[in-house]
Amino acid sequence: MRKAIISVLATLLIIGLLVGPAPAVSASSGPVFFDGNATMRDGVQLYTRVYLPDPGIWGPGPYPVILCRTPYGIGTPGSPPTSWPVDVYLGYARVDQDTRGRYYSQGLDRLFYDDTSDGYDTVDWIAAQTWCDGNIGAYGYSAPGITAFLAGAEYHPNLKAIAPLASSGNLMTDLTFEGGAFRGDSLLWGLYQTAAGLSTGPGGHRDLLGLPLPLFLWHQWQVYQLIVNLMTYSQYPTLPASQWMHLPWYNFNLSYATLQPFGNEILNHPDQDAFRDTFKVYDTVAVPTLLATGWYDFFQRPQIDAFVALQARGVPVKLVVGPGTHGTPPPIPVYEWFDYWLKGIDNGIMDEPSIHYYCMEANEWRWANQWPPEEVE
Repeated sequence: MRKAIISVLATLLIIGLLVGPAPAVSASSGPVFFDGNATMRDGVQLYTRVYLPDPGIWGPGPYPVILCRTPYGIGTPGSPPTSWPVDVYLGYARVDQDTRGRYYSQGLDRLFYDDTSDGYDTVDWIAAQTWCDGNIGAYGYSAPGITAFLAGAEYHPNLKAIAPLASSGNLMTDLTFEGGAFRGDSLLWGLYQTAAGLSTGPGGHRDLLGLPLPLFLWHQWQVYQLIVNLMTYSQYPTLPASQWMHLPWYNFNLSYATLQPFGNEILNHPDQDAFRDTFKVYDTVAVPTLLATGWYDFFQRPQIDAFVALQARGVPVKLVVGPGTHGTPPPIPVYEWFDYWLKGIDNGIMDEPSIHYYCMEANEWRWANQWPPEEVE
């Protein structure tokens, strides 16, 4: 039962510099794979996996690159891929990376706080590789979409386009403190992040906290029990009131506060300030941006607000709004977007109106150039 609950939660949340030498793996006359560690400007090493197209089909390179940085884990170091990203079959190199403090990456997990600088450093490294043609895009859906947005916050000449789908470019205001009040589902997401995936190796999250492994695992189990309880009894948690129904929320749970001290740091900033500006990228993103959401997606308003803000600043931006939820995304022209901006293919995507949305009342797809929509033929 507990595994099922965590599986469902994970689904809801998923739907949220130097790479060290490693042996290349390829299918017979097929794509190429290698992995290693990417070193950030402060020396922290982030685990990175690289997939290259079949040179027999796409030539020896260089290739345009699609980057995806995620807190949800990209695989085990040294393990060959069990399947290949679609990207390599379309002539793109694909780079996946565990974000800071997650799975096999070093550093402290600070819930997206470091993803602007880490995204920039990763793009900088990719651009210098012989297999990269200098055209890089950042992609992600939900949490990986947030990292794509943050990667675009600091201008890099080789980051040519982003697709931060079903995500936020102003996370603290859009979701965590929506309307000024701290949202409980943001805490649930933080609990999920803490219950699974914190890195335990040398220089990783556990190591930097100074926790011996047995104590670290015990705290993780306590957080796991907490999140299962809250998800199972969402209206009436069977928890002592001292753990949940009290203010302030600082250190509301000993194990969570021990494993994720940055949760308290977030609670210290209920108003817009320099700390929260770190998560706000609507005013700085200058690269072409593809957005997508559903009418029943909890990121619906953040995606629409991002579209309005970027369009007002003259940034090339597209928005798709479908009829579904966070777990049922609409058809999204991701590769048409990257084909245009990374490969220079004039496929007509920029000749279309800026918005493609599903009109619920009419039960049909429509086009518009601005939000709120004014239909176009």
